[in-house]
Amino acid sequence: VALAELVRASLALVQPLAQARGVAVELAPGAGASHVLADRVRLRQVLVNLLSNAIKYNREHGRVIVLWERQDDTVTLH
Repeated sequence: VALAELVRASLALVQPLAQARGVAVELAPGAGASHVLADRVRLRQVLVNLLSNAIKYNREHGRVIVLWERQDDTVTLH
């Protein structure tokens, strides 16, 4: 799964909620291209849930920034 593509698609899905709450959501500029071995549907579901919670429990006019790091065979999402 192309992670950047999936994160962008997930951000687009939660954008209306973010706009309604005045929360900025963005992909970190330094987030490089990365592929992960995952179930695309389940990973998108997890991302959308995490992003939705980050928006819902954020302060008004807050920010949610998504980035990841690759270390060896592991990708960590922040």
